Amino acid sequence: MIWIAIGIAGFAFGLNLTACVAVMLHPLCRPKRPAPDLEVRPVTVITPMKGVHAFMRLTLRTLLRQDHRALAFIMCFESESDPAVEVVREVLAEFDAVDVTLLFGLTHHGPNPKVNNVAKGVEAARTPYLLLCDQNLEVPPAYVSTLMSTLTDDVGLVSAVPLATHATGIGGGLEYAFLNGEAARVWCMIDLLGQGIASGISMLVRRDDLTAIGGVAALDRHVVDDLALSLGIRALGKRVRAVSITPHQRMGRRATGEVLRRYARWGWFRRNTIPIAFYCEPLFWGLLASACVGVIWTNGFERAWVEGFAVGLLSWTTLAWLGPRLRGWPTSFAGQLMQVFVTPAVWLMAVRTQKMVWKNSVLGQPGSSEARPVEPLS
Repeated sequence: MIWIAIGIAGFAFGLNLTACVAVMLHPLCRPKRPAPDLEVRPVTVITPMKGVHAFMRLTLRTLLRQDHRALAFIMCFESESDPAVEVVREVLAEFDAVDVTLLFGLTHHGPNPKVNNVAKGVEAARTPYLLLCDQNLEVPPAYVSTLMSTLTDDVGLVSAVPLATHATGIGGGLEYAFLNGEAARVWCMIDLLGQGIASGISMLVRRDDLTAIGGVAALDRHVVDDLALSLGIRALGKRVRAVSITPHQRMGRRATGEVLRRYARWGWFRRNTIPIAFYCEPLFWGLLASACVGVIWTNGFERAWVEGFAVGLLSWTTLAWLGPRLRGWPTSFAGQLMQVFVTPAVWLMAVRTQKMVWKNSVLGQPGSSEARPVEPLS
């Protein structure tokens, strides 16, 4: 029993420590400036628009204030009645010199409603470089330039590690823990190991590479577009990389239930795309690793199990919190501690969910290619 506990705890704590170190060692810690010729290579930023969020005007302004010289924007809406249209036009009145096109309509390519929305933008773009970028990102002026500087000959897809910021309340602490303390650290670690996977919030790709893997339709080979695009680019023999600049997602006050459902949805996507990895996740839970430390504590030191569990829990939480904290990312030690306890519940929610509601569409079982609009409530 004790050897099993040592193996599980050692493996889990080893990964936790590796992720902590990766945050500090990852090349994204060393921003690069692009060569002058990169700044004149034409890029089209394609943004799927749907609904209005609290910080929408702010995020749109940061996106439009890029220092890249050859830049065009295409904003995609499902319909002209979307309330975001009015907000976008209001903000665009401040940027007369910026090349922005608004497109309306929906083309059905598969189960991913986001891909169905941006498809028309990809088809309308005429530049050799395409940046798919979500509407809720707060980005610095050098964002596009930094992405371009990383798209070298052996790199086919460049993404960025998103961070939660300005989160408040218990739910906000959990957002910091799940996104900054877990997801961002894992992205850094796997990218450092050369196995990077893009984040769907922001993906820069060459048009020729996207065409080579099947165009927009290739993004729907998996339910999530970032995994589909990452695997397609790797199949071309090119790498997927993350960059130095971290776009921010302002969260505001977050209800705890909303946060748990959000990450249960992420879990559902993992279960339906990479099931082997998903079902191995319990081996890396802080709760299980801490329980194993308690077993070691009892058998090795003849002390109370709860003492060992507390030592393991404190050590685990500190490691998860320390890397982002040293990096200067927003963190919450209390939120990181809570995350240890709620992670199993979130995982079970993902297991039990058969159909997922996402962006007003219902996604079905693994392998299903159907997505239907959610029927309005009476």
